Amino acid sequence: MNSRSKDGLFVIVTSLLITALGACYDQSSEITLHQAGQYQGATDPLLKLTANPSHKKKLEDRFLAIQTDR
Repeated sequence: MNSRSKDGLFVIVTSLLITALGACYDQSSEITLHQAGQYQGATDPLLKLTANPSHKKKLEDRFLAIQTDR
C-alpha cells in the first residue's frame, strides 16, 4: 500500500468511527417526561384567552359553523 491509499483508508475508517459513535449519542438531558393528564410543558400564551367569555363564544360559533356534521 502506498502512502496515498493509507491516507484514504484512514479517512474512511475515521469517518465510519465518528458516524458510529455519533449514532450512539444519548440526548436524555433534553427529554421532558410528562405525567398522564397533566401538562408540564412551557406556558401556553393562549390559555389566558380561554378565560374570556367572548373568546369562548367566538370559538363555539366557529366550531358550529364548520363542524355541523358531528
